[in-house]
Amino acid sequence: MATSTVIHHICSGLGLVFILNNDFNTEGPWKGLVVYGIATCCTFPVHIFFANRFLVDRNFAEIMKWHVRNVYGLVMSVNWIWQISYFSFIVLTESGSLWNILLYMFCLAVWAYDEYFLFKYLCTTVEPNKTYY
Repeated sequence: MATSTVIHHICSGLGLVFILNNDFNTEGPWKGLVVYGIATCCTFPVHIFFANRFLVDRNFAEIMKWHVRNVYGLVMSVNWIWQISYFSFIVLTESGSLWNILLYMFCLAVWAYDEYFLFKYLCTTVEPNKTYY
């Protein structure tokens, strides 16, 4: 597993602890993390593709990859537009402490870094060697 993905999952665990220790009756970065999680759930076809890409014919894998790239690009575009808007809202309304906002920014940065490499892979026609795993 790529180092960026390992760090991504560590951040997800940190985000869960952060979410569970905050009050959802008030505005704050924890709501942004929940929406990010929901958006990530909507990209489940990516996981299906990764699980099946070596089990199906290469041509079918390419078709799957094309569809997955489109779904992933659409969902993450909508998510990032929402995240930037919500981040601006919580900063302008001073919702949440500075530490909460910094943690939110850190998590978003780590996830964006990992998403960049995932989307970059989905936009290529090159497949890794099957014996690599």
